[in-house]
Amino acid sequence: MNTPTRGNLLTGGHIEDVSYIGVSTQYQVEMPWGQELMVFEQNDDGVAPFKKGDAVNISWEPTFTFALRGDEDVTAGSQIEPEALDEE
Repeated sequence: MNTPTRGNLLTGGHIEDVSYIGVSTQYQVEMPWGQELMVFEQNDDGVAPFKKGDAVNISWEPTFTFALRGDEDVTAGSQIEPEALDEE
């Protein structure tokens, strides 16, 4: 595991799911404190994708950081109630 020397860094993650979506690969990463993160990596560097179960560190340049509103429901969209699918 190659750990960068600059930028934002989260350590101790494990790949839970991998989805190839054309120009990028989407990873679901479980962090040590229980939070799951969705990570996208562009498929242009010739490096083989990570596999489910791989240990990873997540890093990114500060200029690619953005904030989400803290007063919104953080679980919105994470679960769909079956009865909501019947509404029109």
